[in-house]
Amino acid sequence: MGAIAGYRVDEQIHDGGVTVVLRATCVADGVPVIIKALKQEYPPPRLVASFRKEFEVCRRLHSAGLEGMARPLSF
Repeated sequence: MGAIAGYRVDEQIHDGGVTVVLRATCVADGVPVIIKALKQEYPPPRLVASFRKEFEVCRRLHSAGLEGMARPLSF
């Protein structure tokens, strides 16, 4: 996994079949973040759609005030 613009990757938390989960820090404000990213540089549209759906579900759960739910920042 290459560098992610605007973030300093501190550690890799998980390496799955199609995604990687990273603990990182936002360079601009020092806020710690968790980044889940697709491994493939050019993933198939079906995989991108599935990943986007997961993001939207997380966003809705956070908006509904589900306790302990991380706030999704962007897709």
